Order: sequence, then structure tokens, then C-alpha cells
Amino acid sequence: MKRALILLLFLSACWTSSPGPAAFTVAQAPVGLTARGVSGQVAWIQVAVRAGSAHDPIGREGLASLTARALREGGAGERSPDEVEKVLYALGTDVEVVVDRELVTFRTRALVEDLDVIAGLLGDMLLTPVLDEDAVERLRGEAADRLDRALVARDEELGHEVFDTWIFEGHPYGHPADGRAGVVETLELAEVQHFRAVRYVRPAIHLGVAGPMVTADGDIDGALPGGAAIAALRDRLSERPADLYEDVTPRAVPPVEGRTLLVVQKGTDATGVHMGHPTTLHRGHPDWPAMLLAATAFGEHRQSHGRLYRDLRGARGLNYGDYAYLEMYRQAGWSPPQETGTGRLQNPFYIWLRPVSSANGPFAVKAALGLFEDFVEDGLEPEEFERIRTYLEGRIALWAPGPERRLGWALEANAMGWPDPIDTLPAQVASLELDEVNAAIARHLDPAHLKIVVVTGEAEAFAEALTGEAPTSISYDAEPPDADSEQSLQDSAWAEADAAITGWHVVQAEGIFR
Repeated sequence: MKRALILLLFLSACWTSSPGPAAFTVAQAPVGLTARGVSGQVAWIQVAVRAGSAHDPIGREGLASLTARALREGGAGERSPDEVEKVLYALGTDVEVVVDRELVTFRTRALVEDLDVIAGLLGDMLLTPVLDEDAVERLRGEAADRLDRALVARDEELGHEVFDTWIFEGHPYGHPADGRAGVVETLELAEVQHFRAVRYVRPAIHLGVAGPMVTADGDIDGALPGGAAIAALRDRLSERPADLYEDVTPRAVPPVEGRTLLVVQKGTDATGVHMGHPTTLHRGHPDWPAMLLAATAFGEHRQSHGRLYRDLRGARGLNYGDYAYLEMYRQAGWSPPQETGTGRLQNPFYIWLRPVSSANGPFAVKAALGLFEDFVEDGLEPEEFERIRTYLEGRIALWAPGPERRLGWALEANAMGWPDPIDTLPAQVASLELDEVNAAIARHLDPAHLKIVVVTGEAEAFAEALTGEAPTSISYDAEPPDADSEQSLQDSAWAEADAAITGWHVVQAEGIFR
């Protein structure tokens, strides 16, 4: 299994949605357009740029994020930063920026009657930015503060980011989107200007719009309300240099050997866990639908039907929730679905155990490992498969409840070169067979080779308990099950199991992203 995983990782490094630099003819063409017709008086505009944090130069981590935020907050055209905010306030809107590993996305919406102003302002941000030096200095400080303090202060976000960084160590994804503390403070305005010049090129930019100016065939009609403003914005974006876009991913991901444990020491009363390994999966992979169904059955985010949730929270009350993912999860506001603009060409499979009590931390890890082993060895049961398949067919539409989210999924798919999941996944899921899903599980998941990140207030004690020979029993808050019950017997088996950790070390939370 290990050799197969390493081979698959090598093949993953050879895959790309569009091999090599963009063709010259593509670079010369207008920027890509994703347009969806929506009736009414409101229009949505999004611009996705292949200039995310994976494009940061080595040793200058944080430059992609700083550039994107400086374009948004550093003034535009003839307007100072304050004047930009006054215009947005008067229009009752904003320009949101989402920075992830592959993409930077700028999003706004406005009344159709205001599109001349908002489309012009967005164009100014991207094409004639002021890049006010005081604003850049402020943004540098904010990024450093997030890395040094804000990110470290939130236990679950800390564990998530440490796992993401560690699993992609030595890879372009292997640092937070904000960069590295100690580096972002040194980034210069000239570097921001240069990054924009070489990365915000025509073939890297994709324009998305939803509104009444979109025709049935997905084009823009300049004679329809708002159409002239959108057409003008596309023309302006297409004035960016037609330089060939050079991708920085995919790249070889360091293989995972055995089960390695990283325990982050932090002043907290709880213990949170992330564990997983790299895969070859991405949203364009032929096994993505099958593995989406599998992950949904094992532990869909904030849903109670998953095996992890059912056995760890439902039956044992260990924590708030336990979930599994096919890609690094980033929540869209307060809603459970994945944020758009955050898809990647390379992904891990991972399990997230929300914080448990320190006393139950080692047991929770062993229980999750046991459930993962059984899941890979046995696959899904027929009834479970049928139930989750039916659920998922209808669930996918809820990922995009409104025009903004629907546009976001479609634009991201076009920018990244994979199918639009809202359009294609329901039929793909409906056509799946049980054997197909179980075979995909066996191909892509390997519980013997995992990286495990734990954030806890008792790091040394946790590591010694998990790797020691003494049982790591569960402590119930409520009445424990009968001693001879199936649950009690399973508890004992997990408590006495060998976690098979092949190496571990402890790090301090303070300064971890430096």
C-alpha cells in the first residue's frame, strides 16, 4: 500500500489541468468569462486570478496576500483609500477579497443602475491601483498580527493551519496564505508592484458575472441593463499583458512514512486533533465523486450521519463534532459548505476531531484511528451506500443557494480547469455503484501512513499516553455503558490498542508560523 501511495503521489505531481504555460493563442485572447443569467435589479461581479499564496517566492511568503489586499485597500485610480470606502458605502456594497493557495478572488455586488460605478472601481483596483504606501504598511502589520497572535489564539484554527502547513512542507502550499511571521514585515512596496506585474497577467484572470445582462448562451449583451459596464470591465481586464501564465503546481508532495505525531503545546484545557495524508485527488479527478460519497458517509462537516460523528460524539459525547474531508476545508461564512475560490490542484484526506477534554484526548485519537482502519478495510455497507448516495444527490444543490455562491462555483471551476461541480456532480453521484466507491476508498486512503497534529495544554503527557503501553481509557461525563455492552467492549479495545506512532515531537504554539 505504501509503495502504491508514493507512486500515486508521483503521478499527482505530473498532472495539471492545462500542461505547461498557457498557449500563446490563449494568452492573446480576452480574459475568460463565466456568465450566468439572473433576472432582477442586482448583479454580482467576481474576478478570479491565479495568483494565490502558492505563487509566493521562496523566502517572501505572504507577498500574494499582501498584493491582493493592497489592491483592495490601497486606493484605486484617482481615489485614495478613504475615497474608495466612501464610494462603496454610498453604494451599500463592498469588495471582498478571498486569498487561498491557488486563487485570489475579488467579489462585489450592486444594483444594475450602479454597475458603471462599481465595475469601474473594481477595474481601477486591478488595473490602476494607487498602492498607497501607508496602506501597505498597515496591511503588513495586520498580517503579522494574524500570524503571531490571532491565528495562534484560536485552538481549532491553529490546529488546522499547522496540519495544512506540515502536510505540504517543502511544497508551494506549505505556509499560511498570510505568509510567515518575520517575513511579512519585511515585504516592500516594490515587491508588491512587481508581483502584480508578473502574476496579474491576462491568461491568469477570469471574470465572472451574474445578472440580467447575460444572454441564454452565456454571453454579455451590451444593450441589456448593465451590459455595457460589464463589457467595458472585460475589455479593460483584457488589456493586461498577454504574458504566458506559468503554474507553480502541481509539485511533488513529501510522502508520509508511518504515523508521525506533532503535538502543539498551548495554554488550553482541551485537545483538538487533525490527522491525514496527501492524495492524488482534486475536483477534476475521475474518483472525486466516489470519494466525495465516501467522505460524506465517514464524516461530512457539521452533519450527524457520519460514522465519526455517530460513534465519537453521538454515542460517547466526546466533543462537538468529528468530520472527514477530501480537501482543506474553509467555511463559507456561517454556512457549512466549502468557501468558493479555495479549491486546490493537490489535496489531503484528513480527519478533524473537534476539541475533547485533555483526559480523553489519547482515547479519541485511538478511536478515530480504529474507525478509519475499519472504514478502509471494510468500505461502505449497502444500506449506508444507498442512503448517502440519495442524500448527496440532493445536497449538492444546497452548496449554491443563491446567485453569488452559484457564480463562485462556476467561476472557480473555469479558472482551475475542472468541471463545475454543481452541474456535474449530482449525475455522477447518481451513477455510482457500491463496489466502485469501496474500490476508490482502498485506492486512495491508507491509515498506516498519517500525519497527526494535536493542540493541547499537556503536550508531553499526551504524547507519552498515546505512545505508551498503558490503556488510554475514556472518561464519561454521563452514565457509562454497561460493562458487558458492545460499546463498553469497543471502548476497551480502542483504549488498549497500539496507536503505532513511529515518531513524535512537541512544539510551542508561540512563534510557530515564523
